[in-house]
Amino acid sequence: MKQYCRYCAYCVGETDFVNVSWCDLKQKEMSSNTAKTENHCKDFEFNPIDAFNLDGRYKPQEKRRSHEIKTDARGNKYVIDDDSYEQLVFDF
Repeated sequence: MKQYCRYCAYCVGETDFVNVSWCDLKQKEMSSNTAKTENHCKDFEFNPIDAFNLDGRYKPQEKRRSHEIKTDARGNKYVIDDDSYEQLVFDF
């Protein structure tokens, strides 16, 4: 899982009065852009509530399905789907 300060329990997002974000654990300010980009902080503690939108919740992205195209001896092309293992024939 990628981690962002905005989903960290220690992050306090910007408000109408203050235009910077705050890390409560490290006691330092950071720009909102920094809080919204991926990081590798060792102190990260996941919190599903978005620090910038308190109504927003973390929604993990679905993994993309991988497809493999194979050609048989006659030149017919098949797509093999990893999830269902079904072969679909395309007319080219």
